[in-house]
Amino acid sequence: MKILRFISVILFVIINMIILVYSPNNSVDPLFTLNMLSLCQLICGILFLIMNCSYANFAILFVLLSFLFHQSHLFLTAFSVDVPQLFNTYQLFSPDITSQASLFVLQANIFLYTGIWLGCSLLRRFRLSFSIISPSLITTQKLNQLGGKLFLLGLPFNIYMLLKVVMLAKTGGYLASFEHNINGFVLTFASFMPMGFCLWLSGCENKKKASLATLYFVFYQLLIMQSGHRYDAIVALLIVGLIYYERYLTSLKGLYIVLGGFFSYIGLGVLNIISNMRSQGLISLDILARTFSFKENYLFVTMGEFGAAIYNVAQAVTYLPAEFNLSQFSKIFLTFTHLIPGLSKFIPNIDSILYYVNNFPNHSAMGGSYIGEIYFWAGEYGYLLSIVVGILVGYACKLNNNKNNALYQIPLYFFLLPLIRGYWFAGIRLFVWYYIVIWIMHHVVLKKKIS
Repeated sequence: MKILRFISVILFVIINMIILVYSPNNSVDPLFTLNMLSLCQLICGILFLIMNCSYANFAILFVLLSFLFHQSHLFLTAFSVDVPQLFNTYQLFSPDITSQASLFVLQANIFLYTGIWLGCSLLRRFRLSFSIISPSLITTQKLNQLGGKLFLLGLPFNIYMLLKVVMLAKTGGYLASFEHNINGFVLTFASFMPMGFCLWLSGCENKKKASLATLYFVFYQLLIMQSGHRYDAIVALLIVGLIYYERYLTSLKGLYIVLGGFFSYIGLGVLNIISNMRSQGLISLDILARTFSFKENYLFVTMGEFGAAIYNVAQAVTYLPAEFNLSQFSKIFLTFTHLIPGLSKFIPNIDSILYYVNNFPNHSAMGGSYIGEIYFWAGEYGYLLSIVVGILVGYACKLNNNKNNALYQIPLYFFLLPLIRGYWFAGIRLFVWYYIVIWIMHHVVLKKKIS
């Protein structure tokens, strides 16, 4: 095992040293070279995490999703895979821009992996420096209570959001559903529903009860996908699947891999069919069942559909300053004004700070990207900031050593996975208000009920 660990470190260091010294200007076919470096980095990186980080399941999930969203179009373009690509970045931008954007992603990944290692290995001796509830009081029963109440708090907000986007999609099509104008705090409280379920699931001792509840949860997320809005539902399903596996299925590794691969393929097919149908209005479960086919290569099709985050990075390289600017970087603190309802409205041009894509000429329905955002904050050296994301991912893995840590682990999950295709401020708002609500529930609601 020590030899494998040593080999994984050597391979990880070598591939990333090559990336740091690589220059697309000196390459005959830069996109093909960058793609091979990308694949080698992914393989060596995952091997490095498995060999050197305890409880690396969430970290592996994070880097795979980041690869899917930021690097899969590079793979499809380099190997000339003939599937539709959303935004088609490598045709819309010059080879120079796409090479710079792809290299920036690779550089960000170096510090992402390094941060994960720091978070789950070097920091393993550090204890949680704060607690909203005394550690001695955090039991599976407490997780059940808090999770159930958080779920019930978020449920009406979640249903309201679902009904509004479904009605908009039904009357005006998929793109119209983005014009919902739902308050940001309503969206935050709506997220408490899946977070509460995950907290409850972490504390559930009855496997049969947990399995039945998980099936209901999956069905509800499929209903949400009927509007065409998939990412939040996908994140919720992935986190629930990860928690369920780590809670109940760790002894069935071989069977889990087979079943996981089978259902993942079906899931990719469903996502692709939803993508093809959403522009026509509401999704029908009956049409989904009749359209699915095992003959389709849903993996490549999904890569074409979801890999458009590189478009954000290419836009950032094109329209944002490459030089580091302290004044620009200091604006990151303005994102915290969004924690207090209404406060950010008093700050000029706040939308162009919170939503960095608003600085681009074409940003309709783009979504965010944490790699694009770190370029916005610090220019061509922004990739160094990905170490912060990595440390948080690693720390979330470290917390897996005790199931009662779910109280602190689950908000990290729901902060980090959406960040891959989202915005920093939205994750911070959810993270902070989760702790505020949990504190109130424990110190006010539950204590009042006991007394």
